[in-house]
Amino acid sequence: SFSSLIEDLLKLDGMKRLRISSLEMSQIDDKLLSLFSLYPYLAKHLHIPLQSGSNTVLERMNRKYNTEDFYKTINKIKNSVKNIALTTDVIVGFPQESEEEFQETYNFIKKCGFSTIHVFPYSIRKGTKAASFKNQIDAKIKDYRVHELLDLSTNLYKEFIKENLNSEQTVLIEKYIKEDKIAIGHTSNYIEIKINSEKDITGQFIDVQLTDCLL
Repeated sequence: SFSSLIEDLLKLDGMKRLRISSLEMSQIDDKLLSLFSLYPYLAKHLHIPLQSGSNTVLERMNRKYNTEDFYKTINKIKNSVKNIALTTDVIVGFPQESEEEFQETYNFIKKCGFSTIHVFPYSIRKGTKAASFKNQIDAKIKDYRVHELLDLSTNLYKEFIKENLNSEQTVLIEKYIKEDKIAIGHTSNYIEIKINSEKDITGQFIDVQLTDCLL
């Protein structure tokens, strides 16, 4: 199983941080959630594609889940792993997506409390069933909806950072800007951190206290 594979990776000698990339809701089981408490170096971050927060759009996409099941999984994760970052992918402007369906997605994202959203406008792919659907969404409408969700993502990220202010975190430094003497990295729960540093400390783990939101 996926969770057994992750456990095997966590047992490797020298493992200092493992971050899981995108995974489907069906791959999240009790064993996977238990690993977060057993292995502190498993990053407290899960990226779970939603695609749409409207059940009627999910049905047209031929997705095998609905918002009710998705929300149950989100709640289960949050109850099991304190202060975890949950990020997602959303497609806007899927054929026939009404303004009401878009608002359902907007409201559902807020309800789930994601920390960040990756937003993509639907684009036609020849040979797919969706390409033959009537009522393709105008590019201007898709652009508007993309920006609406990106603004929401920014606000959700700010709120997530505020919830973490004054906490102590371990940051993996990923790059160094020499001219500004600033080191940049991420916490376990995927908050980008900037640290003043006189030298290049890329690749090091640094313990910090989050003091300010720079957004």
